[in-house]
Amino acid sequence: MTSNVKWIPVTESLPEDHHELVIIPEDDFEPCKSIRVIARTETGSVTDNRRLKMEIKPFSWIWFMGYEDEEVTHWAVINFPEQ
Repeated sequence: MTSNVKWIPVTESLPEDHHELVIIPEDDFEPCKSIRVIARTETGSVTDNRRLKMEIKPFSWIWFMGYEDEEVTHWAVINFPEQ
């Protein structure tokens, strides 16, 4: 499944670096977030995830799902097959 995925190293860019992948909320109750992407960790785990912008200091972007003792190294846009 992941052999033909176009993986992007997190050292090159993150989803929030691409304005077309960011969802701006219509109210103040939700944070800015990215669309769902797939993330790959240093151990090879692959999951769907998204990035969220923290609304409190340090106001940085974080992965929605954390990984215990693993770092995300790559991500890719999820391309669902057309039906």
